[in-house]
Amino acid sequence: MSKRLSLVALLLVVITILVVGSQFLSTQIDGLDQALERNKSLKAENEHLTYIHSLSVEFGFDPRIVMVVDDLSRRYVVEDVAYRMLNREMMTYLFLGLIWAESNGRPSAVGDNGKALGLTQIWLSTAHQHNKEITENDLLTINGNLEMSFAHADWLLRKYRGNIALWLYGWNRGAGKVDELIRYGGQIENGYAEKVYMAAELINGNLDKR
Repeated sequence: MSKRLSLVALLLVVITILVVGSQFLSTQIDGLDQALERNKSLKAENEHLTYIHSLSVEFGFDPRIVMVVDDLSRRYVVEDVAYRMLNREMMTYLFLGLIWAESNGRPSAVGDNGKALGLTQIWLSTAHQHNKEITENDLLTINGNLEMSFAHADWLLRKYRGNIALWLYGWNRGAGKVDELIRYGGQIENGYAEKVYMAAELINGNLDKR
């Protein structure tokens, strides 16, 4: 009987060791998985920051501008006919080109006798098509201007079914004018789209910017 009890006790000890060992191993594996995920997350974050820094240097913009543009590109670019020719990186690059062409990256820029405001020189009346509560002061901030500018760009891209050139000409000349030129066979091109496309080359080539 005593021998049998000893065997049972030994068996219980072995089972306990196995259970504890299994729990310990499971904890170590979970910890390793979490560490790997953290490393992946840090790597992705570093790559993203490098991407933002690279674009801010390339265009000579405040990194905050690039970060907001990149964030809005992530939000707006979806699988849709309006974005069939664009991915997030392309949208970000084109928008930075548009900003350079309009304001040279100056959030406080004002033009067209006070009508064109901020980074993208958007008009308050245009912004009101998308948000009636927006103010002139909002459009002279990075976030306020770009929020409204992306909303209007999205409207133009949907109106012109993803035609990037018409989006840019619609931005520069107004959708009504572009529609009129299309209707009557007029000349839509005025060099604006090319200026946006070539922005980085113009900047880095030290050519005349304006």
